[in-house]
Amino acid sequence: MNKKSISVLLLLMSLTISDWIFAQKLEERQKPLTKEEQILSKKAKLSFADAKKKALEKAPGQIFNWELEMEEGKIIYSFEIELPDDKKYSREVDVDAMNGKIISVEKEDLKTQMENAKNPSS
Repeated sequence: MNKKSISVLLLLMSLTISDWIFAQKLEERQKPLTKEEQILSKKAKLSFADAKKKALEKAPGQIFNWELEMEEGKIIYSFEIELPDDKKYSREVDVDAMNGKIISVEKEDLKTQMENAKNPSS
């Protein structure tokens, strides 16, 4: 194989790996990553897996939706979590994508948040 062929092969492999990573991230949500989320994911220092782990340590349960967003000048992973012992309320856990600190934990109406996750407006 010549250098050009190797370069093309490596590029295709990296694109395939990138697509696979994004597909893995989407398993807890209904909508694909937005352009903004794709850009923010490249800037984030904390991996999706590490952010997910931190969120679940704070609110153990089942993630049913998440997003990566810029909020108050910070890149955050925002996870919607259904708790096993609370069928009325979910928890939204925000994790700083740069340092892994928990920014906030909010109690939200589970039914409303589940509907929003199934029928995203954007």
